[in-house]
Amino acid sequence: MKKIIHFIMFLGASFLFTFCGSSKGLKLQKEPPFKVISATYNSWVGGKPNSKGYTISVSIDNPEITLDSVFFRGLKSEFKVEEFKSKLVFTSLLTQPKPHDYNLDIDEKKEFGNKPPEATSKIPFELNENEAVVSYTLNGKINYFKITSLQKTATVYMYSKN
Repeated sequence: MKKIIHFIMFLGASFLFTFCGSSKGLKLQKEPPFKVISATYNSWVGGKPNSKGYTISVSIDNPEITLDSVFFRGLKSEFKVEEFKSKLVFTSLLTQPKPHDYNLDIDEKKEFGNKPPEATSKIPFELNENEAVVSYTLNGKINYFKITSLQKTATVYMYSKN
């Protein structure tokens, strides 16, 4: 009887782990209901100390589709819609997390006020350096599409007035 119970438990655990492993990533659409006209990114630095990130701009040919968000280089951000030369351009500003200042001392009591680093969530996609995934909603369902050839534009340096 114990062997039967152990066997049933083994089958249940195997099924559970198999099912969990198959839902690892989100499914990417091979052919979305739009074509990407242009997709660019640039890096930016400045404005405030230790402030840097990326700006992503995507233009598509279907005005009925709205891009929701973008995943790029471990970051995620929402899109904003802008009109440029009578075309809709989806733009997103991705900000990299700021580094923390830590008080390091041989006397551990002097390190007491240090805050732990903020946990950043890992994006659910494996992407190369010039790839991004955009999400869009179609018929009430969120879909994902990978842009494989983002074009890099010039780095922007912003300076704040003191």
